[in-house]
Amino acid sequence: MNNYRDYIEYDISLCIPTRKRLNILKSNISSIFELADKSNPNFEVIFKVDFDDHETIDYIKTWTNEWDNITFIVNSRRKGYNSVVNHAENMLDCAKSKYVWGYTDDLIMKTSNWNTLLANKLTSDFKIYYPVVNNHRECVPIYPKKWKEILGYLAPHTGTDVYIQRIMELTGTSGHYPHWIDSPYVEYIDEVEVEHLVNLMDETGHDKYHFGGGNMIQVQAREEYYDSPTMMADKDKIVNYINSLKL
Repeated sequence: MNNYRDYIEYDISLCIPTRKRLNILKSNISSIFELADKSNPNFEVIFKVDFDDHETIDYIKTWTNEWDNITFIVNSRRKGYNSVVNHAENMLDCAKSKYVWGYTDDLIMKTSNWNTLLANKLTSDFKIYYPVVNNHRECVPIYPKKWKEILGYLAPHTGTDVYIQRIMELTGTSGHYPHWIDSPYVEYIDEVEVEHLVNLMDETGHDKYHFGGGNMIQVQAREEYYDSPTMMADKDKIVNYINSLKL
């Protein structure tokens, strides 16, 4: 079953919030496009940029109109890192694909032909996919665009990867933090790897770690919402949708 086929144009949308990281952003963009299988135009990239990020906005102006699979959303910073989930939802709403990759501006693609490799993997009607990130798992998920339609939001806080991870753990057999989630609706993709540039102490990093973001967001995600009535209700919505696909 697929309700999106009337307007899907791509296999996957990479959604990237960015703020005043122009040098890193250039590496981010170049790694995505230089390592892509150019014979397979099956992906789009959506960036969210803040109104006051003039350096990045000036950079956008240099781009050619030949790139028709790149979209820039320029709007308010709102509450900075604590509003990243809102920015992610703005990009998700614009995505023209069945699957969305919650990418970030501090990731560097490491795998050649990554887009074709992913196209061969993203075949399920509904599943969470995890490429390799710094040899780790269960971060920067690839999730169905349908996720937000089912729940009404991506997550109730900026720790979206934590929220998605825990809900999918609850659809497995163990129901508690295994090293790898044992749900049949989670798949690990060893063929695609990205590098995460961690602990960057630029303006964005400072905002993340010192002004109510970063680790505090993860604490909120795990303590305030972990196995809360809200999360359990959201898990039931996801399970009910998955079961409806079997009918």
